[in-house]
Amino acid sequence: SLQNAAIEAQKEISDGVFAMLLGGGDSSQRVLSHSAVQGADFTGAATTGAFVSAQAAELSKRIELNCAGPNQLYVHESADLPKAARRFLLGMTQSAGQRCTAAQDLLCDKTVYDALLKLLSDLSANVVMGPGTSEELVAAGADSAQYCLTPVIDRAVQQRCKKLVNQAVEQGAHVLYQKTLSRELRSSGYYFPMTLLGQVSDSNVLYSTEVMGPIGVITPVDGIDHAFRIISEKKGR
Repeated sequence: SLQNAAIEAQKEISDGVFAMLLGGGDSSQRVLSHSAVQGADFTGAATTGAFVSAQAAELSKRIELNCAGPNQLYVHESADLPKAARRFLLGMTQSAGQRCTAAQDLLCDKTVYDALLKLLSDLSANVVMGPGTSEELVAAGADSAQYCLTPVIDRAVQQRCKKLVNQAVEQGAHVLYQKTLSRELRSSGYYFPMTLLGQVSDSNVLYSTEVMGPIGVITPVDGIDHAFRIISEKKGR
């Protein structure tokens, strides 16, 4: 979004025609209620998007929404499993999973579930945690065999991730893998360990909740049609 705003700013348009605001529901209400604002484009969580859409409708303002739930990656039994595991792990760890394009759900054919889970567990040893500007993470970022995991943005996000994992487990999910946090990291920032969960049912909180953190869900499916049904179901919630 910030890159798009920078591109728009370089175009030959009058000042004030385009503007981007980072914020939540309260911010959108102030913007949309202003008489000079005729429309807006919102990118973010589906719950906030529904709130913004209702505000725009009440004020008869044009609105474009870019909202969704968790992003899915489907792996067919004929796929390159090491490549799929690397892509999913990269999608989980980049920006600590705090972006709308982060990978959260891994759907894979049942025949390759065990092999894919082992690959992910083995590759997780190459996840390097620390401050984004540290020498260790800079080096890891330059190494295609390693993955960088920075802290989440604040304590609220850290606690939200912890709450969602605990709630998911209470609802029947199993923690398949969780990276160990060193004592130094636990006391030096808002770190949350990379976590993989399985046996997440359609009634589980993590089935359709977008986490925005380094948490992944792996689910075996009966082929591509089954995977698409799950994807459609999640997007519809």
